[in-house]
Amino acid sequence: FEGRSIEELQQKILYAEPDWNCLSHVSTEAMTLCRWMLAKQERQRPSAQNALKSQWFQLAAKKVQPLGQRAVDGIKAFAEKDHFQKTALTAVVAQLSTSSLREINFSLPVLHLSVFSLLCVRRRLQGIRR
Repeated sequence: FEGRSIEELQQKILYAEPDWNCLSHVSTEAMTLCRWMLAKQERQRPSAQNALKSQWFQLAAKKVQPLGQRAVDGIKAFAEKDHFQKTALTAVVAQLSTSSLREINFSLPVLHLSVFSLLCVRRRLQGIRR
């Protein structure tokens, strides 16, 4: 929810319904779990233990697959970055929508290199200015 004030936001949380259309791309099981967990009445919401027993988690547990080598290499490369690079990459990725992430899924290494190159140039310019 969005609001121009804390009070407006609080009223929306208490009385408005979420925009369920933003979850139209998720499975029925995921939607059911979200609706259950976001129930307005506290007593209607599941405990964490009960949520983990939901059909969505049960199906997800069956689909667990080990990470591919590309994903492992990406995680290792990210871990080796310095704090500035990690922060900048995280900020860039946080601005991308889910659909954007899907569109660039195959070109992510290119994006990663482009962002990294821009960061290097930016750092050099900052060093020159000092």
